[in-house]
Amino acid sequence: MDQKKLVDTLNDVIETLQDGVDGYRRAAEDAKSPELKTLFRAFADQRAGFKNEVQSVVARFGATPETSGSMAAKVHRGWLDLKKTFAERNDEAILEECANGDEVALHTYDSALDNTDLPADVRTLLQAQRVAVQEAHDRVESLEARMD
Repeated sequence: MDQKKLVDTLNDVIETLQDGVDGYRRAAEDAKSPELKTLFRAFADQRAGFKNEVQSVVARFGATPETSGSMAAKVHRGWLDLKKTFAERNDEAILEECANGDEVALHTYDSALDNTDLPADVRTLLQAQRVAVQEAHDRVESLEARMD
């Protein structure tokens, strides 16, 4: 894999991780349940740590790591702000949005891992992070299902 493609791929992962940091922080602010607030803060911190790890890899390749989230996520958060004006967000709706965000993250990881030329250490890092994101997604979906 050429270095530019590798850096672009990793920067996509970084943007998605920042979206997760922002999304989970927002979820922690909006959640009613103290347990969910704590869980969402932990997931935000997890994603921030993952982002720092991937940023370090990009820097190791002599490139500038992405520092912000994606434009699509910013638009989505704006829509959520508007939606919140008209309806109170409950914990079930927040869990649903978190699950949706994690599905986007999983897709981003899968796209990155589809690149067969990833350096072995980068592949290992992304695979480990993907497993943790999948576990978070499964936990969020389990909590959402219990609220139905």
